[in-house]
Amino acid sequence: AAALMIGVALISAAAVFASSLRDTFGRILERAITADYVVTDESFQGLPETVGQRIAALDEVEAMTPFRAFEAEVTGEGEQIFAIDPATFPQLADLSVVDGGYDGLIEGDGLMLVQKEADKRGVGVGDTLDVTWQNGVESTLTISGLFTEEGLPGTWYVSLDTLQSVTDLPARDFFVLAKLADGADPDTAKLAIDGAVEEFPQAVVETNSEFQQSQEDQINQILRLVTYLLLFAIITVFVAGLMVGR
Repeated sequence: AAALMIGVALISAAAVFASSLRDTFGRILERAITADYVVTDESFQGLPETVGQRIAALDEVEAMTPFRAFEAEVTGEGEQIFAIDPATFPQLADLSVVDGGYDGLIEGDGLMLVQKEADKRGVGVGDTLDVTWQNGVESTLTISGLFTEEGLPGTWYVSLDTLQSVTDLPARDFFVLAKLADGADPDTAKLAIDGAVEEFPQAVVETNSEFQQSQEDQINQILRLVTYLLLFAIITVFVAGLMVGR
């Protein structure tokens, strides 16, 4: 009986935690991603850069940025550095910049760095960091801005030009953000984006709200699985207790 009561309490606690996690994650996504459309990669192999280029060329789209990543080593620590278009990125996402900004990325080898990482390293805006990219190329990045929002995948951001200057590998994008042009009809724009990426079946086009819902659905699936496993474990312990008590 005691095991059963403990199990019920654990499941109740898990349900409360799941609800809290889902709500928190939803608020983070809503705050961090301000784009109207999100194009994700269903294959997890990365989208070819043509996807973003075709979307950017549409009359219905005002701004677009891809999310591109490359591994690097900074003072002996491995980091994943994301590349974005710094001219359009502020229209599509909000990193909650607390110092500096994107000018250094637009003008040269600037770096946007999360405040927590900067504090750990004892650096700030204007300081430089030596980077060894995964292909062995070395470069020096100057911190252009600091931010606090960690709802997006990256905590290190450089420009697409910076990344292209250190590698000639074919670009692969984790996802693409796009903003609706002024006066454009949202439904018409989504159809236009769908048409632009039609030959790339792995590209999934969603509105901002659809993307948030799909991410929450994935969290719900994981949490349901955890709950089922917990319930199974409780039943197993309960049955084992009955068998021992005979």
